[in-house]
Amino acid sequence: MISRLSVGGVENQLLQLCRHYDRTQFSPLVCCIREKGEIGREIERAGVEVIALGRREVHQLDPSLILEIWRLLRARGVSILRTHQYEAGFYGRLAALFAGPPIIVSSFHNIYRRRKWHRERVNWLLSHLTDRIVAVSECVKSDILRYDSVPAAKVKVIYNGIDPHQFRGEVREEELKVALGFPPNARLLGTIGRMTPQKGHTLLLEVFAALRRLMDLKLVIVGDGPLRKSLEQRAAALGIGDDVCFPGARRDIYPLLRSMEVFVLPSLWEGMPTAVIEAMAAGRAVVASDIPPLREVVPSPELGTLVTPNDKDSLLQALGRLLADRELRERMGERAREYALSRFPIQRVVSEYQDLFAEIRDTKDRSH
Repeated sequence: MISRLSVGGVENQLLQLCRHYDRTQFSPLVCCIREKGEIGREIERAGVEVIALGRREVHQLDPSLILEIWRLLRARGVSILRTHQYEAGFYGRLAALFAGPPIIVSSFHNIYRRRKWHRERVNWLLSHLTDRIVAVSECVKSDILRYDSVPAAKVKVIYNGIDPHQFRGEVREEELKVALGFPPNARLLGTIGRMTPQKGHTLLLEVFAALRRLMDLKLVIVGDGPLRKSLEQRAAALGIGDDVCFPGARRDIYPLLRSMEVFVLPSLWEGMPTAVIEAMAAGRAVVASDIPPLREVVPSPELGTLVTPNDKDSLLQALGRLLADRELRERMGERAREYALSRFPIQRVVSEYQDLFAEIRDTKDRSH
């Protein structure tokens, strides 16, 4: 169960899991509180049913939504309920209180950016209805333990993963650059992420404007979100409007990454940045913010460069260094690729979830 199925990191991770669950053991069914969205349609093409409840606005407490989910759980005989993030976890677990599925697992994908007292209390209460809570990084787990007061034994870390098969093959980089509106020999710097304050796009534009004065360079900002219009206006105000491409949310991630010389993620906070794992799997040199979850993904300077968050000078220096040294960025990219493909394959993630479900079931069987 998830709130929405538009293009995003959490949603794409759900898609990957649905594609790889062992269908001899599991029959996945996805429920989305809002519209089906592009990822929802991709999940359907993978052979998994998606039920979209079609809610546009969800109030703080909507009893009719709880009732609708309860009916679905009962009608389909759901044996494992897995929820993603706060909203789906709130309504899904309340419905499960009455429907009684044997196994309930809630996944959380982001840290607490600020204290949310009501959420902390709700998560603590609902944790008593939950068999296990999954955090996508040690950093997210620390926040769950600290703010939600959940026993450590109930929280398990399972990192996000990528499908290695999607990060192979030749890419016609020149054609892609032309399609983006750039010359076929353009040098590209790029990022992928939802356009929100969290991702640090405004700082990236300012740093790119400084880099553009030093070298012939283009910037690709892949994604969509509430800040898109203001970011386009900011690029124009900085005099770099013709050098920045905003292609929107895209699904051809591997070709886009392969066309970039350096991938950059100047986020202010993260839970588990799958975009960085994808960039590493594509063999790209990475520059990202030095924040706890990114240290878990990029544990060595040989695999990527981490810089002080929201610091223009350190970001500018790191990008300039890599852009000026082809041998360095190619060596870093190859090491990052080997590490990402071996450390974060989606098959390992699926196995960890399936083992977790079996562990919960066996524990309950022994207790009866």
